[in-house]
Amino acid sequence: MRITSINNKSWVDIECKKDPVGRPGFEIEVYAAIRNGQFRAKSHKIHFFNLEEFVAEFDTFILDRSRWPRLEGTYNTFIGFLAKGNMVICHYRLGGALSGRKKFNFHHFGEFEIAQEQLLQLSEDFQALRL
Repeated sequence: MRITSINNKSWVDIECKKDPVGRPGFEIEVYAAIRNGQFRAKSHKIHFFNLEEFVAEFDTFILDRSRWPRLEGTYNTFIGFLAKGNMVICHYRLGGALSGRKKFNFHHFGEFEIAQEQLLQLSEDFQALRL
């Protein structure tokens, strides 16, 4: 599934993947193009902690913009939604870690406006991730 900014210059992709042993997880890729740069990150093997609760909260958010649905995952990854006036904002943080002699954490985060017309399709897409 893809969450796309209102200007089509930023997005979050979420794809269900299985590792070589067959365990499910998600691959997430984020991209943002702004006036003075481009930012891209991709992380494999993200696991979500609250997918069921998030789907219900997101459905409520479509009609009640006072809610702040937030999908939480491993490595401090999250994808959230909030309303600012008439705008709907997707904010995110994609994380990863590298372990060796020392553990290093990496994060890419940002936010962008999405079209309100996208919300119903996103709801269906999030529900499909549960399967």
